[in-house]
Amino acid sequence: MPAGGITITASLGLIGVLINYVYPSDAFEIVMNLAGIGIAGTWISILVSHILFVRKARRGELERPDFQLRGAPVTNVVAVVFLLTVIVSMWFDPSVGRRTIYMFLVVVALLVIGWFAVRNRINGALLDTILDEDDAASPSSDTSPSSSDPASRK
Repeated sequence: MPAGGITITASLGLIGVLINYVYPSDAFEIVMNLAGIGIAGTWISILVSHILFVRKARRGELERPDFQLRGAPVTNVVAVVFLLTVIVSMWFDPSVGRRTIYMFLVVVALLVIGWFAVRNRINGALLDTILDEDDAASPSSDTSPSSSDPASRK
């Protein structure tokens, strides 16, 4: 059972109830702003990861796939700047935007505190073990019978 994920989800739900209690007329806008920050943050992390990937590929450390983002990394930087502008512009709405930014900072602080509380209990090698088990359980293309081979069908 993913107890950590359930705990975080329930905690965020309680934060939503608290927002609705404290700011009943602005709760919907605040929650939508918080969701927007979360979505923008996710895309920023994807775009920054892609910038780093392109940089490593240009140094020859990695191979880029055939499908490539046109204009990268310039398009990545433009998108990151746009998303940051959207987040920063929330600050200039004193009635709801600033509350949203403050609440976002509180949520980030709680997540950081939570991470430091549980990080020593996380077994980083466990993912490698799970992936190794999955690789061992899946048939490789060299040893598996072909689906077009009539002898393999029963």
